[in-house]
Amino acid sequence: MFERIARCPVCKKQIDVLTSPTKETSGYGEALILGDSRRAHAVESPQCVGAKGWERGWDLDDFVEVPDPPKAKMTPKQYHRGKLHITWEYVIPKEISNTTVDALDIAAQSRALAMLNDGYREGELCEVVDGVEYRGWWRNQAT
Repeated sequence: MFERIARCPVCKKQIDVLTSPTKETSGYGEALILGDSRRAHAVESPQCVGAKGWERGWDLDDFVEVPDPPKAKMTPKQYHRGKLHITWEYVIPKEISNTTVDALDIAAQSRALAMLNDGYREGELCEVVDGVEYRGWWRNQAT
């Protein structure tokens, strides 16, 4: 994966980061991504608007290769009660505490049971714990 920092051409402050699987980006794609960042910078730093160089839009640093973050998958968990058999798992980007694992387990069970009551047999999990978003999936397998 490659990153390229976009900077204000006037004050040189970072306004965004382009991420790409290759060292190639298109001007059209850059405009789509960086246009909003440039407008936000104009609000934050109005002194840059109209100054010499503002018309260039943005300056781009050279590409820098960044390693992909390690992704770990939690071991699937299970809940059994009578004929109910729910399994779930979250994708987590790093090691997490047992307290966070417990919170995710409780959230998964609660979400699965609520959706089962609405007639679903599987569904997506999205939980925020201590400001970190975790995503996963649950499924009911009839026994």
